[in-house]
Amino acid sequence: MDEIENMKNWFNSFINDDNKLKLTIVCRWYAYHFDTYINSIYRKQIYPRMKLINHANLLHDEENHSFWTDSLETTFKNNFCDKKYIESPFHMFIGKSPVLLSKFITQINELTFVMDKIFIRSNLYYSINQSIKVYRGLIIPKGNTLLLDIKGLTSLTTNIDTAEQFAFTIYGNEDDGEPILYDERKYDSYIIEFELLENTLVIPMNICTIQDEDELILISQGILEQLNVKEEKIICWNSYINLEGKIIDPNEGELTYTKIKARFINDYKLPEYGEFKISDISVIDDL
Repeated sequence: MDEIENMKNWFNSFINDDNKLKLTIVCRWYAYHFDTYINSIYRKQIYPRMKLINHANLLHDEENHSFWTDSLETTFKNNFCDKKYIESPFHMFIGKSPVLLSKFITQINELTFVMDKIFIRSNLYYSINQSIKVYRGLIIPKGNTLLLDIKGLTSLTTNIDTAEQFAFTIYGNEDDGEPILYDERKYDSYIIEFELLENTLVIPMNICTIQDEDELILISQGILEQLNVKEEKIICWNSYINLEGKIIDPNEGELTYTKIKARFINDYKLPEYGEFKISDISVIDDL
């Protein structure tokens, strides 16, 4: 039995229904926005105020809550990954405009506390039995340093194609609603390949997620030791902007990324919950 099948067996055979439901709900929260909220806490970062305001401005419209209640994907035969059990974590704001930022932040604090309790303090994570190869795709603004420390909850995938998608896709839209294009002049892309060894702690996101990405959340803290680095090329499936500032159509151009083979050094610690801090009103946020 491979390790993914072991994870499915763990969830279906060793987790009681009450904890299955709790895990299902917080996995689904994590899949949309809450990954950024809780990791801002675990990594002791300052969350951009304007980004929170933009999120809050959508909450009065019931249609926008479908991001949490629709597109429910599972590969774990999980009956709780269903609209009967999943509701928007911000449903109390439907029909209320404007949504006060202070109340929105209060709700984020309450829900990330619940996430920490379920993900970390209730020991509802899976301990790796057999080593498994994983990938992490990253986009780094040019001039920034690639950090190899593992803090908070780290999203990984067992599928290199998914890692490539994350390494070359900008998630967001321009002011006119058009998708933001990957710009070769502004970003560097990386794919890090390493193995999770026995006793590494993870949560499989396919318990309940927004789309099947073969994603694992790495709970164990530590650092990646770089073993080998090489440049690789890929035909880009999306439109993108090349080094000359020209828009290249899908499947018409090659992009280069840095592939790093690494070793995960597990320090056997868990993320520590703290304060959700946001940038001061006088600070211009980098969104």
